[in-house]
Amino acid sequence: MSENNYSELDIAIVGMAGRFPDANNVDELWQNVRDGKCAVQDLSDAQLRAAGVSEDDLAHPDYVKRGIPFMGMAQFDAAFFGYTPKEAAQLDPQQRVFLQTCWHALEHAGMTTDRSSFTGVFAGCGVPAYLLQNLLADSQQDITSLLALTNGNDKDSLATRVSYELDLTGPAVSVQTACSTSLVAVHMACRSLQNYECDSALAGGVWLNLNNEQGYHAPAGGSLSPSGQLSAFGEQADGILIGSGSAAVVLKRVDDALEAGDHILAVIKGSAINNDGKEKVGYTAPSVTGQAGAIEAALEFADIEPNSVGYIETHGTGTTLGDPIEIAALSRAYDGCANQQVAIGSIKANIGHLDSAAGVTGLIKAVQALRHKTLPPSLHCEPLNSKIDFANSPFYVNTELKPWHSDSVRRAAVSSLGMGGTNAHVILEEYVAPEVEYSQATPWYLLPLSGNSQAGLDAQRQALAIKLQQSPEQLPLIAAQLQHSRTAHAIRHAVVVDGAEQAQQLLVRDVSGDKATNHKIGLMFSGQGSQYVTMAQPMLKYVPAFKAHFEEVTALFNDALQDELRRVFIPNDEELLAANQLLGQTRVTQPALFVVAYAMAKCYQSHGVNIEAMLGHSIGEYVAACLSGVMNLETAVKLVTARGEALQKMAPGAMLSVMSDAQSLAPYLNDQLDIAACNSPSNTVVAGTKEAIKALQGELKAADISVTRLHVSHAFHSHLTEPVLGEFAEVLEQAQLSAPNTPFVSNLTGTWITAEQAVSTQYWLDHIRQAVNFVDGVNTLAQQCDVLIEAGPGDTLQKLAKQSVSDSVIVLNSIAHARDLKAPIPPFVKSLGKLWQLGVQIEWSEVSEVAQGVEIALPAYQFDKTEFWVDAKAVKASSTRVTEHTGPELLEPIWQQQLCTVSSPVNLQDQKVVLLASDAPLTTQLSSALTARGATVIQVWQGQTFSALEQNQYRLDCQDASQLNMLHEQVDGFEQIVDCRLLDEHACGYQLLLPLAKWLLGQGQINWTVVASELFSVLGDEAVSAEKATALGILRVIGMEQTAIRCQLREVMQTHRDGSQLQFAAQLVADMANDSQEIAYRGRQRFVRTQQALPTITTQEHEVSSSAVTFITGGLGGVGLVIAKLLAAQGHALVLQTRSALPASEQWAALIADKDSDAKLVGQLTALTALQDAGVRIAVVQADVLDIASLNVAISHAEQSLGSITQVIHAAGLPGGGMLAQMSAEQAAQSMAAKTQGTDNLLAAFKSHKLERMLLCSSLASVLGALGQSDYCAANSYLDAVALQPQPFLVQSVNWDAWANIGMAAGHSVGEDFGIDEVAAQTLLAGIGQSQAPQLYAASLSWQAREDKVAELTERLMQAKAPAPKGHKRPELDTEFEAPESELELQLAAIWSEFLGFDEIGVFDNLFELGGDSLIAIQMLAKVKQQFAVEIEPATFFEDPNLDNLTFLIEEQLLNE
Repeated sequence: MSENNYSELDIAIVGMAGRFPDANNVDELWQNVRDGKCAVQDLSDAQLRAAGVSEDDLAHPDYVKRGIPFMGMAQFDAAFFGYTPKEAAQLDPQQRVFLQTCWHALEHAGMTTDRSSFTGVFAGCGVPAYLLQNLLADSQQDITSLLALTNGNDKDSLATRVSYELDLTGPAVSVQTACSTSLVAVHMACRSLQNYECDSALAGGVWLNLNNEQGYHAPAGGSLSPSGQLSAFGEQADGILIGSGSAAVVLKRVDDALEAGDHILAVIKGSAINNDGKEKVGYTAPSVTGQAGAIEAALEFADIEPNSVGYIETHGTGTTLGDPIEIAALSRAYDGCANQQVAIGSIKANIGHLDSAAGVTGLIKAVQALRHKTLPPSLHCEPLNSKIDFANSPFYVNTELKPWHSDSVRRAAVSSLGMGGTNAHVILEEYVAPEVEYSQATPWYLLPLSGNSQAGLDAQRQALAIKLQQSPEQLPLIAAQLQHSRTAHAIRHAVVVDGAEQAQQLLVRDVSGDKATNHKIGLMFSGQGSQYVTMAQPMLKYVPAFKAHFEEVTALFNDALQDELRRVFIPNDEELLAANQLLGQTRVTQPALFVVAYAMAKCYQSHGVNIEAMLGHSIGEYVAACLSGVMNLETAVKLVTARGEALQKMAPGAMLSVMSDAQSLAPYLNDQLDIAACNSPSNTVVAGTKEAIKALQGELKAADISVTRLHVSHAFHSHLTEPVLGEFAEVLEQAQLSAPNTPFVSNLTGTWITAEQAVSTQYWLDHIRQAVNFVDGVNTLAQQCDVLIEAGPGDTLQKLAKQSVSDSVIVLNSIAHARDLKAPIPPFVKSLGKLWQLGVQIEWSEVSEVAQGVEIALPAYQFDKTEFWVDAKAVKASSTRVTEHTGPELLEPIWQQQLCTVSSPVNLQDQKVVLLASDAPLTTQLSSALTARGATVIQVWQGQTFSALEQNQYRLDCQDASQLNMLHEQVDGFEQIVDCRLLDEHACGYQLLLPLAKWLLGQGQINWTVVASELFSVLGDEAVSAEKATALGILRVIGMEQTAIRCQLREVMQTHRDGSQLQFAAQLVADMANDSQEIAYRGRQRFVRTQQALPTITTQEHEVSSSAVTFITGGLGGVGLVIAKLLAAQGHALVLQTRSALPASEQWAALIADKDSDAKLVGQLTALTALQDAGVRIAVVQADVLDIASLNVAISHAEQSLGSITQVIHAAGLPGGGMLAQMSAEQAAQSMAAKTQGTDNLLAAFKSHKLERMLLCSSLASVLGALGQSDYCAANSYLDAVALQPQPFLVQSVNWDAWANIGMAAGHSVGEDFGIDEVAAQTLLAGIGQSQAPQLYAASLSWQAREDKVAELTERLMQAKAPAPKGHKRPELDTEFEAPESELELQLAAIWSEFLGFDEIGVFDNLFELGGDSLIAIQMLAKVKQQFAVEIEPATFFEDPNLDNLTFLIEEQLLNE
């Protein structure tokens, strides 16, 4: 029994977790203790040799060949906690394991971590052996590297790391008292709770023996056991064995735990700690006085009698000195007990000494003993230690499993004694909770599962399936706890089931989860024809929110109609026939539909769903109008009633559903027929007299057009409504109508309703008479909302919407169709689950009740088991590899955490900052953060024309340079732009930024910070937008073309974008002083992109593959033919795509021999002939990658002759090029299309193929930027992003280095020893084939050697002599020739002539009209710098690229100097 009489000082244990030798959790640990299992194992010589033990050690007489293995020490879910692989490998495994333990402990306590909590952390760990043995093996570490390593390995950072990662805001204290660490941590946590320093606390410890797979030396007189057995209180006790483990408990004040409905595992009545001081023989020796003092203090604090304690979990190390002293100290404190009254034991005999984790592990064992009312056996203690007089002490060593009988409340105590003298003692009391049996009223169960990745989600699903197989009766409890007590992660899947068996079946299916993001929800309200008797019955019976709103609206109808509605919705069995007839009357049908749709919409809102916009079909628009505030509920009820009564009085008519569009039906119509509804591109409803409809039906059938007669009594939305409009108008004119506050779509126009329409009597009369334009309306709705839900009976609108909107729009329904009446689960529940999957924060209290006082039945989160480990030898070996390797190198881009790189705080005092706003909430936070830094923020919204709004707020078209000039003039200039537009969705990031970039090129010194989302995959599972990624082409190039522009990119997560995190916005602003051009933020961490080399590629003899068929776009280009030749050598059959028609093969020989043939064509035909002569199976297909139809035909033809295509290489593309100042949107679109649209078409064409891989030929230019190549960089950035998106097969983007006179580099010298040639390509292709990475860099040299070579070539390029021959006449230009006159003009004209080869250069001649390009311009400007000692920005010159402007720019600089 439980006294249930707790004081404010009592502390509840509400959660616990741990990993131990031979036990992955606390329940497995208890089972092992119950069963008397010992985790110590004998180790064979073979095992020890494999673990690195030397022959000398194996032969040494004091070497003990026993150990305590600890599985999974290197495993860590790095991505879950936001660590890169490198960071994870350099983080102390103790901290990794303990971090996961704390997560599991909070889970066991039912505490979620999706919001910060006032929780303290008190914990300690062992010595940082991993740092000392593994990470510091390289003696060449500098101080910066050492500091970085100690950050992840210092004992001091254990507790604070947990607080940071789990967002816990209570005290975070690392405790270090040697063996008593974790029990001291429990004591400190109790005191912190008792002092109200936190509301909950994690307490625990971790200790890992890195040499757990080895034995150990046990010299005589040492503390380690020579026998290899820990025998606490036994005669044979000779020392300890070192184990490994991690454990933590979650604590709360008892009153708080009871109030929160927590499951209390046990209660801490008191605790105490002290130190022995100097009253002992030595520093490491124990002290009777010290230990007894701590025990007595704990008993006194608990205010209990010592004889009420029935079991003590002792420190019990099994040492000859320690055990007798511990019993002597306990005997002194428990002196009032009868002889051998109290059972004692020590878990160290089972699992060894866990050092920093020992105390809390003993505590967990004692808690389990209380919970199970069982006294556990203690091992290896017989015969008992003869130096301890147990017979005359209060204690006996319990050696067998037995029930713990007690006439009063059970109590236990735990001791932990630290080397150095810090002692801890804790008093526990059992908690007997009232019997609680959780049940659920609904016949269905919604199971929301999530993981940090798809693999993580799959692991949770599998674990839950196993749990339900073991305990199917717990399904209701599991569903509720998943909803209320689990943190929701990024990748989600909700399962809705009617029982445990169905749950198991669905959980083991291979299903992809949804990435939780922000979605906009639109509701669609059904029109007449979807109704049926009992349509709301399951919702009324099982969904309280629906029932409440249903009753609210029904009560507003008159009594007679209320009664009729009751008979329609919940008829008795004998009323069913009459109810169907009643529902067929329009005056009842329309109110019934309104009631259901209104209650359904309000039900969604009650469940946490925010309605962004709405669309109603006919009568459904009244629901939208009511919810948007056009009419209040009372008015809506009156109008719906009057509308139904008026339409009931119509003359009889008929309606016909036709599988055709409205335009095609026009020839069949007459004055007796009207289009009543345009439902979809292929579904139109016609209304009219019965005779006319019958005749039309015959005509259309004769024309082979499918038709269906609708079961209606009247011809709604036709001329037959006109006689009753006057009656309804009288009611309408008395209604109070207002402008809508939530947008909804008009049935009449198919666009958003205006305020004027909403309050117009004529509009609502036309609404009855005119056709329902649903097809346009639903497309309008889908432009603003990406999730549409039919909030009414059936699925008619759901099906119609799917016929009209794009596949990216998700369309759901809420109430079953009449044909699905017997389905056990209403669509609403499945839609609710889908909404949660998509990221909607569901109000779970509307779905189920919180399970009060019940233990968490869920399996713990299944962390990823990837291993991260640094071996000392591996560190040394890798330190010189890069400098020695200079051949072609394959690298993988990686993201590394950036700790702190801001050298000085950003100073915006009195600066004007233009903030280009977006719809993201982060924009508002940035505005506040900039203002807080002293900036004057000028907020600009995208619009059509320039207009000033409130103070420092403007609306303008950022694509219009003249409007940007107006802004610049209006605010008298500005120094900084913070551009947030890429936080929103855009069709092309490059086109969005191009006009502003071109304008900025003419503004001189300016800072441009772009804040964007969905550009990078840092953690490996983020959504990436290829369309937005094209913006990188500008952001990585503009600084090269105009060094006066300081361009920064700050990429954020969706949670940053949509959250209200002023602290994060402040960090973003502070990081404007950060020198890194690009930073990605994940959580609170900064990441910067770098690269790591893959293992040295060794080219081997390739196995010939007769089944491989590779499709190469741009197959007759230089790069395509090189790749084709290399793959042919591996046995690949080849499909080479080309846009241009190729001569017939019988003409090839003659064309090759003809000296007048086109050189490019001859090269192509020669290469093809060589491939054919080598016996390669080859097909050349003509198709345009921009034309998917021709692409599909080409693929089909190729597969007919060569078999199924197994690999695709997209090598097609245009070089693009041109300085940003001259770039046009059209030019960029044209140059990018082959790569962007071409890639999309290839993915579409091959989506059903079982490809091994698709290789996208990108360029290093997309990563590093390239002067005058922004569009080319953008197109390749698109490819890089596509490869990071989920695809049905492996897609890789390879960023090729410059090719050596091949492909787009043909005719361009890239310098000796630089550029990818055929030999290098063979090596790189071999490495690519061995990699599964989505993005790879293919460099012609090692990265460092490449950087050195590029610097050298750039310098040589700048000093290059003019290649142009002299003596050419000036070409005919539109510009009239005007000779240079001044000395400077003449000198400059001589430079131009040197590079362009013309005798005469006019001062107003345009460089590009003279045949120059951006490369020549850069070389000439370098010559100018060399000759006149002035540096001219290319972008400034390109604004007006002639001698006159160049002269002005040089003179201006010289005068300034």
